[in-house]
Amino acid sequence: MQKPAVDASEDPVNSDILFALQLRAANEPLLPKLRAFECGDVTPGFIPFILSFLSCRTAEIDIGFDEDPPTVTVASLIARLPMPCLGLERITLNFSPRDSAIIEAALEMLLACNRDTLQCSVWIPR
Repeated sequence: MQKPAVDASEDPVNSDILFALQLRAANEPLLPKLRAFECGDVTPGFIPFILSFLSCRTAEIDIGFDEDPPTVTVASLIARLPMPCLGLERITLNFSPRDSAIIEAALEMLLACNRDTLQCSVWIPR
């Protein structure tokens, strides 16, 4: 079975389309059966939409941020990652932790994860 993949660097879907899809989904995940979410070189415009793709079935998250993402937006996203994903097994974050707010958000995220299901968390500093 092939995994659906989107290369965010090519910008196949702009933020206007994602905003319209988000409104249409009415607080439901855009991909309710998505098991693994992988996205590299996330741009600041895409960060607010990441939670729209996650659901209770999402078990693996792999996110790589671009060179200089906004600290507040990244910290907010990281702290909220476990909310829709009750059975997270693996989290990989690839970013430059220049700000203590991002590090605190990552620690808060790990504390909020279900300890019975989380098997691995990886933080890859650039």
